Amino acid sequence: MVNNCTFGWLTVKASVKGIEIKMSEKQEEFLFTKDMFEHLPDFIDKFSEIEGKQFSSSKTQVFSKIFSNLKKISNLTYNYLEKSLKHYPNFSVSQAWLDKSSKPDYEIRLYFLIRVSDQSYIHTDHVTIFSLSLSPHNLKIQSEILLENTKDNIAFLKGRVERLKNTNKRYCWGLDIMFKKIFQSVGIDGEISSKFNYDVEINKEIASHMSVDCFRSCIDKIFKNTFPLMLISMPEAPIYNLCTYLNYQPPYILVQCSIYTGFKVEILKQWVKIIKRKQQVIFQGPPGTGKTFIAKEIAKHLIGGNDGFSELVQFHPAYTYEDFMQGIRPQTEDGQLTYSMVPGRFLEFCKKAESCKGFCVLIIDEINRANLSQVFGELMYLLEYRDEKICLAGSNEPFGIPSNVYIIGTMNTADRSIALVDNALRRRFSFITLSPNYDVLRQYHRSSSFSESFIEKLIGILKDLNETIDDPHHELGISFFLVDDLENNIEDIWTMEIEPYLEEYFYDNPDKIKNFRWSEIQKNNLKFKLKDFEDEIFLEGNPF
Repeated sequence: MVNNCTFGWLTVKASVKGIEIKMSEKQEEFLFTKDMFEHLPDFIDKFSEIEGKQFSSSKTQVFSKIFSNLKKISNLTYNYLEKSLKHYPNFSVSQAWLDKSSKPDYEIRLYFLIRVSDQSYIHTDHVTIFSLSLSPHNLKIQSEILLENTKDNIAFLKGRVERLKNTNKRYCWGLDIMFKKIFQSVGIDGEISSKFNYDVEINKEIASHMSVDCFRSCIDKIFKNTFPLMLISMPEAPIYNLCTYLNYQPPYILVQCSIYTGFKVEILKQWVKIIKRKQQVIFQGPPGTGKTFIAKEIAKHLIGGNDGFSELVQFHPAYTYEDFMQGIRPQTEDGQLTYSMVPGRFLEFCKKAESCKGFCVLIIDEINRANLSQVFGELMYLLEYRDEKICLAGSNEPFGIPSNVYIIGTMNTADRSIALVDNALRRRFSFITLSPNYDVLRQYHRSSSFSESFIEKLIGILKDLNETIDDPHHELGISFFLVDDLENNIEDIWTMEIEPYLEEYFYDNPDKIKNFRWSEIQKNNLKFKLKDFEDEIFLEGNPF
């Protein structure tokens, strides 16, 4: 129960059911005093006379102190619960009410109800009762959760896992691990009963020397032992809230990714399969095909439902081995300049990944803009032989890439430097080629004010332009036109982004871009028709 301790002017510690309690002799810090415990029976006997009233000077000073402390304890507890639930809007907590019992127990209790907002979804009006009980002998703090709706949610989620096993085994694995962690954290093994509670009893000798901070740490410990089960009772998206609690990334399935990116699920599945097999891939293609965008979305899918993470680094001509792997850097220590061996971006990423079990994805944007042989160094070997380690040149320490580290690079094929790095990368990376996907453009503007015929005309012009370019590495992508207010920006996009690109590409044959000047396109092909915008004109009012 409680370890032996002695009181003195210095702070001492006691352990109660896994909670370390720091005690102090500073009387002004105490919430519970010996007088509270000793005079509690008299206070309860006379409570009916004074309930709901302010104490007058005729009442004893002790009764006033007890009443004042109870109010302070109630406010502290309520504020803690409200703050703990602020990231979960489906939960609300009601202010405490007081209950009491006379002989033989002489106990007074403060109750707090934690409710779920969507009452149509659950069977009870609250999911948790958080309470504090004060008796002449001890203080008891309890968190009790009603698990009827939790059992229903678990059954529903397990059924969902069974249905997903054939389509997304990794996602199901993540859910299984999640539930195991939840149950382990609250000490549940096997079948769940209708109730679960966690309580701590603190004898009056310890309680009467608890500071305010110590009291907060006690209710924090007790609340957190039942909070995971409360999350399963949430009516909306319990998995997302469990991920937040466990520091997992929210699940992001390929169906969601397909809707957001415009790429078909089958194509996304193929890309994910390649990434998992090779562990390092490069999305390559001409400008405007969404290479970085799709790399981020694929990474989001890979890390979803587990404790992994993703980071992005962009290469450039000045990027070095010291930046990426490790190198000597000047540092100041106690006013003295020193030169220490400092890990680079990739070594820091790998060290962070070692503490995770899930996928950890590093996105290297514009990977071909750096001198890869110089930047990667020993990594060129380790990328090909993933199971091995090699001593690094700077520190001479063995290093290997963790098995859960995945690398996704992006490469602009219009960059002429690609020829210099292609052979060095070929064995170490798989290459996924992206070309202009006109279906993405159609999907993006499906609900916009543009008519379908206008978008089809724009797509026709882009196809003709790419045929004129006649080089898959320099085709014009569709991301230039993935803007919400395209009708008001298309002229600026074309004259200030598309035409300069064409002028540079056809610098030796300017006649080829005559038909693709904005003035010609607007005159012959891409005309705005009044009927396309007549609804907007009507809504805004006729200026004439």
